[in-house]
Parts: sequence; C-alpha cells; structure tokens
Amino acid sequence: MKKDRMLVLLASVFVALSVAALGRPLDAGGADRPKSVSLASAGEGTSQFAVHAGMTTLMTKYMGIRAVPEASSVGGKTLHLLHNGEVEIGCSTDHAAHDAVLGSGQFEKSGKLNFRLMSAGAGFHLGLSTLRESGIRSVRDLKGKKVQATHPGNITFTKAMDLFLEAAGMTRADINELKFYGSRDIAPALKEGRSAASVTGLSLSAVPGWLQNLNLEVPVLVFAPPREEIAAVLPNYPYFREGVASAKVYGKRVDGEDLHTIGAGMSLYCRTDLPDDFVYEIMKAVFDHKDELKAFHKSADQWTDDLVGKPVAPFHPGAVRYYKEKGLWTTDLEKNQNRLLAEMGSSR
Repeated sequence: MKKDRMLVLLASVFVALSVAALGRPLDAGGADRPKSVSLASAGEGTSQFAVHAGMTTLMTKYMGIRAVPEASSVGGKTLHLLHNGEVEIGCSTDHAAHDAVLGSGQFEKSGKLNFRLMSAGAGFHLGLSTLRESGIRSVRDLKGKKVQATHPGNITFTKAMDLFLEAAGMTRADINELKFYGSRDIAPALKEGRSAASVTGLSLSAVPGWLQNLNLEVPVLVFAPPREEIAAVLPNYPYFREGVASAKVYGKRVDGEDLHTIGAGMSLYCRTDLPDDFVYEIMKAVFDHKDELKAFHKSADQWTDDLVGKPVAPFHPGAVRYYKEKGLWTTDLEKNQNRLLAEMGSSR
C-alpha cells in the first residue's frame, strides 16, 4: 500500500511538472477540442488510481494537454459525471455501465445515461466463502441457511448471488438472505455463526487480507457452482465473464484446485461528445506506450492485456478507429456495437 501511494505521488508530481513545462496546451483539433482532461478514478492509494495517474501522464506527455486523475468512484457517480460533462474520462464497473446504458437497476430514476466505452480494464472475481467446519460445499447446501447475499452499496455483489443461485436452480426464496456492507462484515458474521456463507470479492493476484486473517483463526473454503452450471446462465448476466481463482494464489482455500467462477470487470468510459480524433489520440498516447504505463504500477497489465473485453456500452468512434488500425476490431464487435447503439437509440 505504501508503495502504491508513492507511485501515485510520483505520478502526480510528474503530471504537474509536465503541465508546467508545456505551458499553454495545444489546440490543434479546433475549438471543440478539450484543453484539459480529467479522469475520474478510484480512491487515492488504490492500484487503479496509480494506473490512471500513469495514463494521464502519458496523455500530457504525448498530446500536450493538461491531464490529471481525480479520486471518484468506480460506479454510478462517475457515470453521472460523464453524462453531465463534468469529466472527460471515467473508470466504472461494467455492471454499473450496463445498467446506466439501459436506464435499469440503480438508474431507473435517472433514466439512460449517455457515455461511450474506450477500453476494457482490470477486474476481480466473485465467489462464496464459508467456514470449512460448516460442511457447506455447494450452493445447494445453502438451502434454508442465512447467507450474506445482498450488498446495498455494491449491486455487483448482489447480482453475483443471483447468478450463483440461478446456476444451482435456486432462488432467493431458498435462502435466508442477509445484507452486508463489505468485507469488514463477513469475517465476524461467519465466526459468530450469524451467517453460513457470504458473497466474496476475490483479487486476481493475492488473497484479500481479511480472508487471510480469518483463515489463520478458522480454516475457510471458497467455492462456486460448477463451471458448466455457471456457463449455462452466464448469458443472462452480460456484465459478468468467466473467471478463475488460481490455486497458486488461493491454495487450500480452494482445495488446491483452480476455482472456476465469475469475474466482474472495470473499464474506461468517456463523454460521447469528445471529438473522434481526440479520443483516437488518447488511445495512441496510452496504449502505444504500454511499457511506460507498466512502470507506474504492476497491475497495469490488467488494463492493457485485453482492450476490447466484453463490451456492455458502445465504443466511442475514436476508439473504434484505433482498434481497426490495430487489427482488433472484429465482425462480432461490429454486431455488438450496432446492437448497443440501437438499444440507446443512437447512430454513433
């Protein structure tokens, strides 16, 4: 964490020095070309913020604009900022973006929001955790039991439980669902017997600290429905993807075998009204210099390995131009793009 904060600090200093050296930013694109870029990221000190600080540094370096990261959220707040034109780029979970595009879920009151996708990025996996001594080994074993299944502050966790239950041929009526508000609620509830299991966020590269600590006190098990059962219902949840919690990372917590489960992604989104050439230049500034970006944080790989991902919102035309130039644009992506645009009632 200290290392992450130092990387963020160095990135911020570099941005400030670059802007000062550049003086008045370039305006080669005309009057509608932004003279500065704000990238709404996660909170300071997070790996996401460090990577996004790197991205804005590259924009400043290669485009001659003022570009800075801003601490925000990775959900509804950021998407509203994009829709209202208060920031140019933002990081959001794909689940929130999916609902915002359709005006569903948490966006029913506000209606459809207008923004576009730039690139897919980092993510995390989701599973279920229980105490090994509980005897619970499958979702069906949760029938009639108390389960931390509803996270009011993060709908992605709540929908993950819906998927797990559907995969097992169950519904929420089959469990005694409990609310929880993050990892801090899980360990005490499991230890005290107030919950039999909980939806759990799983990092790709390391066991979450709270889970490590709990496992030192009482052995835990992380589980999910069988892979084939997940695959059968995954099309009903377009914002989720297949994911694997590696046995190399989770060890005995997954019985020493890779746990096939689901993954939730985060992506970069931008204002719809940004000029096409401008977004294209951003894509080149950031993703044509991946090695420089990786110097800001080791997790930058997650933001560069698969740029197109599993899109739940239409790509910005400037991003499409970049992907076509790199040979990444496919017939399937084109079909998906046209479908999403039609759902939004937009032509671009």
